[in-house]
Amino acid sequence: MKIGIEDIELISKLMKLNFNKKEEENLVKEFNEILSDFDKIENVDIFYEEDEKINKTVFVLKKDEVKNFTDKEVLFQNTKNIKHGHIILPKIIEE
Repeated sequence: MKIGIEDIELISKLMKLNFNKKEEENLVKEFNEILSDFDKIENVDIFYEEDEKINKTVFVLKKDEVKNFTDKEVLFQNTKNIKHGHIILPKIIEE
């Protein structure tokens, strides 16, 4: 997958960011370098272990664990606007 100037322009429009042509070209270059690094990786997960029997790294998937989060005080400790147990966010949709 390659990123082009059009992609950067679309992303910047959606995120309401303004870049000049030089910045857009730099972002294209940087994104494509990052994506090319991902192209080099196959069957990789963050969790892996060495398998001494076959003398190579074997990648192991971590099992998903469901945990219920019940401590609302910790959840809301950095939040300024709370109403009836919900976080109040500013309106971001333009009319």
